[in-house]
Amino acid sequence: MEVHPLHTPCYCEENVCMLLNQLHDSHNVPWRDLAALFITSHTRLTPVWRQAASQHANGLVLWDYHVVALHRQREGDCLVWDMDSTLLLPCSWHAYRSAALFPSEAEVARFAPRVFRMVSGRALTSRFESDRSHMRSESGGWSAPPPPWPCFECAARGGGDPLTLEALLRVDADLGPGTKLLEQAASNQLPWEEVCGEAEATLAE
Repeated sequence: MEVHPLHTPCYCEENVCMLLNQLHDSHNVPWRDLAALFITSHTRLTPVWRQAASQHANGLVLWDYHVVALHRQREGDCLVWDMDSTLLLPCSWHAYRSAALFPSEAEVARFAPRVFRMVSGRALTSRFESDRSHMRSESGGWSAPPPPWPCFECAARGGGDPLTLEALLRVDADLGPGTKLLEQAASNQLPWEEVCGEAEATLAE
């Protein structure tokens, strides 16, 4: 499967939404096998390693948040699409988790604990909403040039209650079916059935 993801730097959540739609619409990947992983922390200093924007040898960047796409495979693993990474695109969840999220206990322990939220691809692409106001500077200009596509509007796609970026980054919020806060993403097993199964059942009603 040859995929050419759209990528606008500093808009990872929108890049992931566009990719999930592309994988489903153009490559016939079922929604039950697509999800996003939102990564943040209480301090909004969120370490992710092996990032192309890094100025460090280990590729460390402290994002305020980061979002990657997940594509479940039949063999039980899943592929991770991080368009800001120097790792293979895509790479396995095991490889990504080891290199980009948990390179060593000592490295991870230097920073505040991170929070991981898994969101089903169907819930995110149908309910995500963003006016990009978080990317505006105090003067009203853009802190980074915006993507060429329109802003995401939940109402325009009939997705029900919107999933705003602010809500998705809350570290203690229960956002209902199709989303789940993970315990540090410490396991190699992601809760696919719990997250994507709930979303499929709810959105099918």
